[in-house]
Amino acid sequence: GGQRRTGACSLVDLVQTVAELGRAKPPPGWKGDSMCNWMDDGKARWKDFAVSEYYGHNIASGFAMLRAGRYKYVYHTPPDRKHPAQRELYDLSADPGEFTSLAERPEQQARIEKMHAALVTELDEDPDETELRCRADYARGYDR
Repeated sequence: GGQRRTGACSLVDLVQTVAELGRAKPPPGWKGDSMCNWMDDGKARWKDFAVSEYYGHNIASGFAMLRAGRYKYVYHTPPDRKHPAQRELYDLSADPGEFTSLAERPEQQARIEKMHAALVTELDEDPDETELRCRADYARGYDR
């Protein structure tokens, strides 16, 4: 007898959850929230967003994503000085396959700005800054 929950979680939440289940103490400063209370108490509140980011090698630029409610916002960092950042916005209720980005629609600009601000807040750093730091590390020989 398991249970199904519809809240969102990020991988950093899984780390905290597994650590709590194993009675381990994560290092100070690790991000994420344990889901143990949420799993044990059907009335417990849980956040309604998830964040993901990737700045790996062999890609033109990194990206960060925020899923909040029915919307998914994806921000692609600029690959170079000639090309601007790219933004995507999907209404996952109407477009679960993510075929049609709403990012160019004027009526969605306020939502995009709000979601981008929430993304930066959750990451504690602007994705552009993270990308620049990763590129500098890579140039010094650190594989990302």
